[in-house]
Amino acid sequence: MFVAVGDGSAPPDAVDPSVTPPDASPADLPAWIERLTEARVIADRVTCPDLTGQLQSAMRRPIDTVICTLLPTDQHLRLEASLAATYSVEIAAAVNLLGRLTGAPQRWIVHESDAPPPFLRPIRRSADASDLRLVGLDHDYPLDHPVPLLRTLLNRRLLPGRSPAERGVILIDAPAAMAIGRLALLGQLTTSVPVAIRDHERGVNHHLWVSIGTPLRQVLAAVGWADLSLVHIGYPLREISPAPDALIGTGELVFHIARPDPPAAPDACIRCGWCIDGCPVRIHPPALLDARQFDDPDLAERAGLRACIECGICSFVCPARLPLLQSIRELRHRHG
Repeated sequence: MFVAVGDGSAPPDAVDPSVTPPDASPADLPAWIERLTEARVIADRVTCPDLTGQLQSAMRRPIDTVICTLLPTDQHLRLEASLAATYSVEIAAAVNLLGRLTGAPQRWIVHESDAPPPFLRPIRRSADASDLRLVGLDHDYPLDHPVPLLRTLLNRRLLPGRSPAERGVILIDAPAAMAIGRLALLGQLTTSVPVAIRDHERGVNHHLWVSIGTPLRQVLAAVGWADLSLVHIGYPLREISPAPDALIGTGELVFHIARPDPPAAPDACIRCGWCIDGCPVRIHPPALLDARQFDDPDLAERAGLRACIECGICSFVCPARLPLLQSIRELRHRHG
């Protein structure tokens, strides 16, 4: 159940399956990019990186696959699957539209293999009706990130921060697909977005429908919270805090409220290798820590700095409590 926050933010009604999708071809892509931008369908977050940039790249390079991911940023919240259960027609229409606009023969919707049946049944019906392929994956964080996702699905290597279109893929998530589908089927502009908040302090979840441009502080106040310092954007291991003046828009839509662990002085590295074994992209976090301490960009490059997706697993599993994620971010700040 979504609760409205802000003017004009009531959850939209689902589209009738009998609504006819528009015709489209690659020649229509420039006009659709302009139309999406005017309709404020300009998502840019981990699970849908720079939608406009992806489509602009598609005008210059071949695209063979369109993927809509329903993999959850947080399995306790399942924002993506909740949207797919209600707005399956819109999501299927979006994947097909992008496939026609880019000429991509492969059009996939990716979901958790163990997602509850009530979430999957509607999207399965819509996918079957639209001749889309449903792909079930055993979801293990951070598979929602484009780098491990493209490697798992297509065995294609994507560097962090680069567009999936560089590897022949248009990647969108459920909120973006829903917005694209509603524009395509109904001509509806995007004025609000779905937001999910997990309150670890009180053990409750909130699903909200929020007007674009609403201050995050106002959204938190609507769920009875005032302290922005305890909020993290996206998965908490990424340790990303919102700006004091953050607004709800086209960026991340999942938030966590949780107290940080008590500060602890790090111990010496015990060479256990847990951070290396746990790394989803197989870089060498201890060597990156050394590179930061000695300000050695060559060592940072050899240790895999460019491949790091900043998921935070290395810091989470480290028994010595070493500041591995912080060191990687400092290296990137220094050496880009």
